[in-house]
Amino acid sequence: MPLDEQLVMGAEEMELLRELCDGDELHYDMVRELLSVERKYRTMTRRSGLFKALEDAVQKGFYDGHDDAVSFAQRKKKWRDDVATNPTLDEETDIDAPA
Repeated sequence: MPLDEQLVMGAEEMELLRELCDGDELHYDMVRELLSVERKYRTMTRRSGLFKALEDAVQKGFYDGHDDAVSFAQRKKKWRDDVATNPTLDEETDIDAPA
């Protein structure tokens, strides 16, 4: 069953979401996934596992494929190596990590 049919949101709302994402399919898919996770846990009295499911959805949608994930890991390793050899480097970098 397509995700659009599982959501309380209708086709108009999904189209608005697509417009708000301005052609960024990765962002659109991640928001849809987060909405799906929220809906799954919405009616549960005890929402155990919700935060883990949300975190997994964000991490899943953070990278634009395998090459993007590898590129991020390489940049992160280089940054760690640079900090290890020069501890005076500012901790602020251009490394964009998932929250």
